[in-house]
Amino acid sequence: IPSGVRTITGVSTSDTAFVGFFARGPVNEATRITSFADFTRQFGGLDRRSVASYAIQQYYLNGGQIAYVVRVTAGAAEPASADLVDNGNDILQVDAANAGVWGQNIRVTVAASGALFNLTVEEVVNGTVLGTQLNDGDVVTGEEYFNLSMDPADPRYAVAVVNQESSLIQLTRLSDEATLTLPADVTNRRLEGTDGDDGDGPGSAAWNGAAENTFAQTGTENGIYALDKILPFVFNLLCIPGAAALPAANAAAMRAIYSKAIAYCRLKRAFLLVDISTETNTVADMTTWLSDNGGLVDDHAAVYFPRLEIADALNNSRPLNVAASGTMAGVYARIDASRGIWKAPAGVEASLRNAGVAVKLDDLNNGTLNQLGINVLRNFPIYGNVAWGGRTLNGSNPAASEYKYI
Repeated sequence: IPSGVRTITGVSTSDTAFVGFFARGPVNEATRITSFADFTRQFGGLDRRSVASYAIQQYYLNGGQIAYVVRVTAGAAEPASADLVDNGNDILQVDAANAGVWGQNIRVTVAASGALFNLTVEEVVNGTVLGTQLNDGDVVTGEEYFNLSMDPADPRYAVAVVNQESSLIQLTRLSDEATLTLPADVTNRRLEGTDGDDGDGPGSAAWNGAAENTFAQTGTENGIYALDKILPFVFNLLCIPGAAALPAANAAAMRAIYSKAIAYCRLKRAFLLVDISTETNTVADMTTWLSDNGGLVDDHAAVYFPRLEIADALNNSRPLNVAASGTMAGVYARIDASRGIWKAPAGVEASLRNAGVAVKLDDLNNGTLNQLGINVLRNFPIYGNVAWGGRTLNGSNPAASEYKYI
């Protein structure tokens, strides 16, 4: 007789969503990754323009496992492109798999094979541009497709085969469907674009002005709302370090982004890690930040002070000042895995790996901020750098919230 006993399968409690600017990758789509190498393959890895790329690196260095990455763009971000022709007639349009200048490092080679053709696609670095060709260089990744046809009824129809299998390009037929003309042979044809293929980058006036809609445009599936598409899966933590990177003149946009993110986290039973800007350097700055951003006080969010310093792999390992959300998301994941969700991500076990505090605080400063619901990152002689607070943004002593602690 069946006992009726069923195993309860454990689930992850710290799957983290990162929304930000990245060098490449699908736009406004939530992509699941499980390692920093995975992130590098799909989104290009570290990029000096992308504060979120450093946050993801820190997430994995500190114990993170599963992440959902949403790439956002502003302005006219378009993929690099080239046409394959025959006797002056356009046959196929080749587009990079997604928008960005990265696509200009892709080259394609076409070689006829009887009534069919072969297609080689390569992404190269340090190549030499000669007219429409991209020669030499080091091949980062490549794809080969043999015996392709221009007949839509053929199982080896080029558009169907390549678009289903390629991670580098997408094809569009330009010739009449009734015409089975093959593209002419070509070697190392470069996908071309303009310097604006990445759209308006972080730091530009256009990026700053469009930030709220870029990260959190209500009524769309863009920005944070792209996470709706991961159903039936869920995310538990949300990081938007690019919002805190906006200049002081765009503080209203920062508040709007984080306010919408908090409301979204409430809806999704998730938790937001709010970041502070590089201009918030002292205890006085932090208390001012809290008074200026009182609308962000909520039990579905937490904030940490000070910011962190890490070794910048893109700049000879020189110190780089970064937001704390990525590091802390990794700490959350590590503590959940080693101790359980009932253990707050704070204390001597909550060490900050590969990161140091940008400002060293004493017990008096710690006490001042902690009672306001601001979590302090500390450096101790024996334990090193640790998270020394586990309160929600609604965790101040006067609030007496039922959800005082994370």
